[in-house]
Amino acid sequence: MSVIRCQFTSNKLITAVVAMMLLWLHAGAASAAPKPATEKQKAAWATKWSEQVGISLEYSFDSSGPAAWTPEEDSTVFITTEGPGYGGLLSGVTLPGLAIIDADTREVVANQNYDVLSWGWKNVFEPHGLGTSPDGKWIYLPTGEGAFMTTGEHAGRFLVINAKTLKIDKVIKLQGQAHHAKSYITPDGEQRVILYGWSQPMFVLDPDDDNRVVGSITHQEQGSEGYLYFASPNGDQIIGTGRYRDFDMRKHLTDNPVWLIDPENWTVKKWIHVPDSAPVWVNYTSDSKTAYITGARNSIIIQVDLEHGEFVTEQRAGVDGPYGNHFGWDDRYIYTIGKGEESHNKGKVLGMVDTTTMQVPGARSMNQFYTACIRGDHGTLHPDPEANELWISCNASFEVAVFDLDLLQVTARIPMPNGGSTHSGAFVHYPDGWNEDGETQSDQSGLWGSALQTKRDILAGKMGSMGSGSIIEANMSPSSAAVAEGREVFRTVAGIGCAGCHGNFAEGDMGVGPYTRGASEGAVRAAISGIGEMAVVRDAITEEQIKSVSAYLEYLGSNQVVRTLVKRGRFMPDSLSVRPGTNVQLIINNAGFSEYEFKSDNLGLEPMSIPARSLGTVDWQAPAEEGTYTIYCADCKLEGEQFTINVDASAKAFKPVVVTSSLNP
Repeated sequence: MSVIRCQFTSNKLITAVVAMMLLWLHAGAASAAPKPATEKQKAAWATKWSEQVGISLEYSFDSSGPAAWTPEEDSTVFITTEGPGYGGLLSGVTLPGLAIIDADTREVVANQNYDVLSWGWKNVFEPHGLGTSPDGKWIYLPTGEGAFMTTGEHAGRFLVINAKTLKIDKVIKLQGQAHHAKSYITPDGEQRVILYGWSQPMFVLDPDDDNRVVGSITHQEQGSEGYLYFASPNGDQIIGTGRYRDFDMRKHLTDNPVWLIDPENWTVKKWIHVPDSAPVWVNYTSDSKTAYITGARNSIIIQVDLEHGEFVTEQRAGVDGPYGNHFGWDDRYIYTIGKGEESHNKGKVLGMVDTTTMQVPGARSMNQFYTACIRGDHGTLHPDPEANELWISCNASFEVAVFDLDLLQVTARIPMPNGGSTHSGAFVHYPDGWNEDGETQSDQSGLWGSALQTKRDILAGKMGSMGSGSIIEANMSPSSAAVAEGREVFRTVAGIGCAGCHGNFAEGDMGVGPYTRGASEGAVRAAISGIGEMAVVRDAITEEQIKSVSAYLEYLGSNQVVRTLVKRGRFMPDSLSVRPGTNVQLIINNAGFSEYEFKSDNLGLEPMSIPARSLGTVDWQAPAEEGTYTIYCADCKLEGEQFTINVDASAKAFKPVVVTSSLNP
C-alpha cells in the first residue's frame, strides 16, 4: 500500500481501498457456486420418466431479463456449440459455450460461454451436439465434468438456456456423460426434445411443460447400451443405434442392433441387426419409410426398410470411419462425413452415395471430396433449398465448413468467435424477432417444420426439381443460321440430343461422351459412323443436321466459357478475367427454385429472366479496350451481389479449340 500512499491523499486512499474491496466482493459473489435447486423444486420437476433413467434437476435459475441479442426480422440463424475440444486437439477455450451465426451473411451475431468452473467443477467436458426446442425458445447445451466414460456424481449435465437472454434456466444432472440434443414434433403437433449421452439412457423433454421429462427408455429395456437416437420426420418413431463400449469387443463383433422405439408408450417395437459393430448415424427419407445408417467399423451405409422393419442392403460409404450421413433436397444422394470414427479420428473428407444404385450388384459409392474440415462429424442442411448447403462442424479445425451441394466443394469457412471447438447445432428461423415464436427448421436429425414441407413439395414436383431445367439464351454476338439450327439439333436429335451424352455445352461433363467443342465436320461424321454408342443418333440424324451441328460445335470452340452459379443473388465465382476481343459464352446457372431476372448496366444485355433450376447463356465479345463489366440479379434475396468480367490484357489468353481427330470417349 506504500505506493498508493505516495499517490493519493488520505481521503483518496480510503476511497480507492473501498472501491477495490467492493470489486473484490463483487468478483467473489460472481464466482461463488450457485445454490442447488431446493427439494421442492426437484420434486416438482421430477417425473417417473426422469427417475427411471437416473437424472435430476441440479440447479434452477431465473432466466428472464433483457435480450442478449435480437434476430433480424425474417432471419435464420445457426446455433452451434463452442468448447475446449478433445482427443489431443484442444482449442484453448476452457468453458462450454455457444455461437449464433447468421445463416445468410455467415457472420457471428452473438456468443456466450458459461463459467461452470466457478461452480466447483474440476474441468469441462467438450460440448457435443447442441439442440433447440422446435419453437426456438430454448437451447440445450451438453457438457459436464470428467471424460467420455465418467459416471456418477461428477459426470454430465445439460444446460437448458433461454435463447433470448442466453441465461441458464436450469441444469439437468445425468448419471453418465452428455452427448447430443435434438428436437422433433409429435404427430399431434406437440414439441419434444431428445437428450442422451454415454452411459446415459435417452430421455425426452416437453419444452411447454417447464422442460420436464415426458418419456425415456432404459438400457435394460433396449438390451444393451445405446449410442445415438433419431426421431423420424413424422415424429412417430425413434431409432436408437446400439454400441458396446468395449472397443475390443467391437473388433470381433460382426453386427449390432438398432432399435425401433415407440415414442407414445416408450417401448422397443423391434430389434434389427445390422452388419456393423459400430452403427452411428440415422438418416431418414422424407416420408419416414426408409432409414440409412452409417456403419463406422466397416465404413458402410446400411439401408433399412422401416415399413417392414428389416435390413435391406449395405454399400461402402466412400470415406473411412463415417459418422454423419445426410440428404440434400432430393432423398437420393447421401453425403457421408468422414470423421475417421473407429479409426484415426482426424477425418477431412466427405463421401457421396447414390441410394438408387445401392441394390445393384457391384455398386459402389460415387465420390469423395476433400474439405480440410478436421474431424468433421455432423452436417446440418441449410433450410433454404436455394442455398443447397451442408454446414459441417469441424471440431478440430474450430470452424464450420459450408459445403455447396451444387458445386460439390467448400465455399466458405466460418471460424468460431473464440477459436473454440464446435460440434454442430440447429438452424432456427425467427419471423419477427422476439415478438413471435421461432421455428427450428433443421438440426442433426434433418429438416423440420416448414423446411421439411418445402422438401416434400420439391419431391412432389410442386416447386421444380433438383435436375437441370431449360436454357435461356441472349445471343449478343452474330451467328449464322446454320449455327442456330445446329444448336437445336445438338439439344434434340434422336429425342436425347448430343447434349444427353456430351453435356449442355459440349464440355463432356456428363461422364458419358467426351468434350466436343470445336469438333470439325469430319470428326463429327467419323464419330457418327464409327462409334457403336452413336447408333441411336446415326439412325435419326439427317445430312443437313450433320452440317449444322458441326457448324455449332465449331462455333462453340471459338468461344471461351465463363461460368457462374447463382444462389439467392450470390455469384460463385463472382469474377473472371478475359483478354480484350475474346469471344465469350457466359453461362449463368440459376440454382434457385424461383425465376429470377438478371441485368447489366454496362454489358449491353437486355434483362434476362432465367427460370428455376435453369441456365441462361450470353454470347458476348469483349471490347478491344480494357474495362470492367458486371451482371447482377435484380430480384434475388441477397442484394448488392454481382458477377464481374474483367477485360484485362494480362489475363490468360484463350486459344480457340479445333478438334479434327476421333471423338472416341
